[in-house]
Amino acid sequence: MSAPDPLAAFAKKLAACIRLLTSNRGGEVDAAAQGIVRMLLANSGTIDLHAVAERLETPPGMNEATKEKIRKALKDERAAGYAEGVRAMEAKQGSADTFRSTSASAGFGTSNMPDWRDVARYVQREKSRVRGLNDRTEEFIDDMASRTVNPYYNPSSRQLGWLNSLFLRLGGKIT
Repeated sequence: MSAPDPLAAFAKKLAACIRLLTSNRGGEVDAAAQGIVRMLLANSGTIDLHAVAERLETPPGMNEATKEKIRKALKDERAAGYAEGVRAMEAKQGSADTFRSTSASAGFGTSNMPDWRDVARYVQREKSRVRGLNDRTEEFIDDMASRTVNPYYNPSSRQLGWLNSLFLRLGGKIT
């Protein structure tokens, strides 16, 4: 068990006085200012004013290094959870090798391209590898991936062309 913070009670009283400084009543503002001065003078022998100033500048809690470690861990966990969700969705929809191709309508032949749904999910999963990705393209990738859950949706030939060109830029093979 950790020792009680010696500044906790003092900080609580000081915070109350500081809040009163914003009052719209002049008497309360004056009383708060005088209360702060009295508290500082009365506790100058028992409480180090430099410690109070340090406490105001850097409140107790996590330092930046700890916060950054937590941010990184959250980002890693989010990425892992997203990848797991994509894998689960692919398993539910069918494997990445399942052939339900609509790429013939986009002019890519009939047997050399996987189904557009698999391509959309793969491109979304690997979009960080696409060079020169702008906001419009990223929005398109996310939109196409979101449409894969609708079994009745079929993209236009222009959408298929754009999706397949992104797929080919990533190597043209689902891994």
